Formats: sequence, C-alpha cells, structure tokens
Amino acid sequence: YRDLFPDALQSNGNRWSSFDDFFAAVQSGRHHDGLEPAMLAATKGFDSAGGYFVPPEFTAELLDAALEDEIVRPRCRVVPMLTDQKKVASFAHSDSSSSVLFGAYSGGWAGEATTATDQTPAVRQIELNAKKLFLYSTASRELLEDGESFTSQLRQAMIKSASWFLDDALLNGDGSNKPKGVLGDVAQVTVSKETGQAAATIVYPNLTKMFARLHPASMKNSVWVASSTTIPQLTQMSVDVGTGGSHIRA
Repeated sequence: YRDLFPDALQSNGNRWSSFDDFFAAVQSGRHHDGLEPAMLAATKGFDSAGGYFVPPEFTAELLDAALEDEIVRPRCRVVPMLTDQKKVASFAHSDSSSSVLFGAYSGGWAGEATTATDQTPAVRQIELNAKKLFLYSTASRELLEDGESFTSQLRQAMIKSASWFLDDALLNGDGSNKPKGVLGDVAQVTVSKETGQAAATIVYPNLTKMFARLHPASMKNSVWVASSTTIPQLTQMSVDVGTGGSHIRA
C-alpha cells in the first residue's frame, strides 16, 4: 500500500486506535474529526444512505492482506501516483524477429580504433489514469452491537472481496473504468486447439505448444492460471505413443 500511495499514511494516519474504534464512531452517529464522508448520495447509482470512507491506515491493512491471496497484483509493476493521472516514458519494443531491439539497438562487432554508429531507440509514452475499486457495505446498529465478532467478519469479507475483484479485473477487465485484463490485451498469444479436438477438452499437445510460445525470459517466473474444473482432465492426461514403446512419466 505504501508503494501505491506513498503519502497517504503520513498525512492521514494515527486517527484511530483500532478498526473497532472506527466502527464505534460510525455507529454512534455523533461527530468525529476522523470520519471522512464518502459523499455517496451525490454519486449516481447510490442511494441517500451516505457513509464514511474506511481510514487509509485500515485500507492499507485490508489491501496488504488481500495481496497474500491474489495471483496477478503481486507480479505487477507498481508505479506510485500522487495525482489521478501520470505519464510514464518507456522503450517501445514488440518485435525482435529482425534482431533489432527497442527500435534501434542492433548489436555489432568492431575492431580496435573502429568508429561505431550511433543508435537512437524508439520510445513511447504510457498514460496511467487512476480508477477506484470500491466496496460499499451497510450494517445496522443492532448488528454492530450484537453481531458475533461482526467487525472481524466484515474485515475478512472485505479482504476476500478485494482480492477476488482485483484478480478478476486484472485477468478479465475490459479497460472501462478498470484495468485492461490479460485476456483482452493486444499482447495476448492464443494457441489453437488440435485438429479434431473436442470442445472443452485439454490434451497434452495443448500444454507443450503453450509452453513453447512463452517468451524465454518469462519461463522462470511464469504462472499457469486455470479453473479448478480442469483438474480432472489435467491429472488424467495421457500421451498416445502407438505400439513402439511407452511414455515414461516420473
């Protein structure tokens, strides 16, 4: 959280002794300097219930805890933003088939006292626009007072929800007020199924061809994301070798 929002904790921290202290202030209905109205009544799509933002110090706790269960965000490059927009310079490189890297770098060899040719790489500008993932919850005073460990349960529910929705957006997001997900990005590489392969099935050549399409630099840190419904097919996978021998599997 500190990497994402470097100034948030310094400017807003230490207002509450605990999460329960914050909930008690909300429940009381009385003024508290630490309560920050969420202004939901002025936002299209919300009713007039209003509400209060969870303090940054506890938002940090929730997001850091959610990180432990996530698949994608731990592998993301984090770029801190102090405003809702940031422009980042980067090298432009999408094709190295001609042995030219970053639009200009072409390695060469030269003898002593030989003049080398200047090379100017291609650069591009990436524009980052901040969007927010929000979790909106209501609770009655009776539930806060009498619910069995309600604040603890709500905390866990928010952690699990944040983890799930962040992963879903980073994998499947369409880029509209949310991240552009991996499965919809222009960099996605698709491997076709085998000739005659039945729909909704996985065969061994699918996996070997997918692995072969990985960028060599990605092999050491790549991950495989698959639905749990694929486990029966993956664990019972076999290789046809005909009558000339047998496939050895460790």
